[in-house]
Formats: sequence, C-alpha cells, structure tokens
Amino acid sequence: MGDETGLKLEESMTIRLTSQIISAFSVLGSFLVFSTYWFFKDNRSFNLELVQYYALSNLLYSISAYLPYNPENTKPDFFCGLQSFFITMFQNASLLWSSIIGYSAFMSIINKNHFESHKNKYRIFFIFISYSFTAGVASM
Repeated sequence: MGDETGLKLEESMTIRLTSQIISAFSVLGSFLVFSTYWFFKDNRSFNLELVQYYALSNLLYSISAYLPYNPENTKPDFFCGLQSFFITMFQNASLLWSSIIGYSAFMSIINKNHFESHKNKYRIFFIFISYSFTAGVASM
C-alpha cells in the first residue's frame, strides 16, 4: 500500500529517513553557528547577528522533518498542517535572510559604519520583513 503520490510505503519511509538524517546535519550546523556566536564574544558584530537569525530559520525549518508523520493517513491532520507551515515559512525566511545578509555585506563594503549607527532600526525592520511577511504568505 502506498500514499497518494504513487510511492510505495517503503519508498516513502526511505525518503523520510533520508530527510531526517540530512536535517540532523543541518541542526548540528545551526548549533555550531549558535555556539560560535556564544563563545567568541570578541567577534560579535551586526553581520554575525544576521547569520544567527538565518541559522534560527534554518534550525526551525530542519525541525519540521521530525514532526510526526503517518504515510497511511490520507486525511489532513494537525501535524501535517504544522509541518507545511514550518516548511513554507522558514524556508522562505531563510531565503530572505540570505538576501538581507547579502545586502548588509554590500552596504558594509560601501560604507563601513552604515549599520552601526542605525543597528536597532535595521534589526527590527529585517526581523519584521523575514518573519512576519513569510508568516503571512505561509498562512494563505
């Protein structure tokens, strides 16, 4: 017996296991970024703080692979909806954080003190854009 995609149950579970293994590496990488930021306080900067937000989005996206899953259940359930919300929201947020990091790197090359003087304003704006915008898109 398979699921609605036409895959056999064994194939579906193999894909699920592979996804969970890859997500485990992603979670470990996110924790490595968090620990680097936490332990090396001398290297903290606004740009590295943006990388932390990117790692947070990536961590929450990877956690979605571990939500309960039943391939034999063809009806939508709570965890299926939650997983789709997490995937949509945090995958798009990761894309936006990548764009924000690129923009901040570009602006740091042009004017080194551009973000330092308006750090709080940019922080609030970037968090609003990446999380509230994607939450609105994911909830549609």
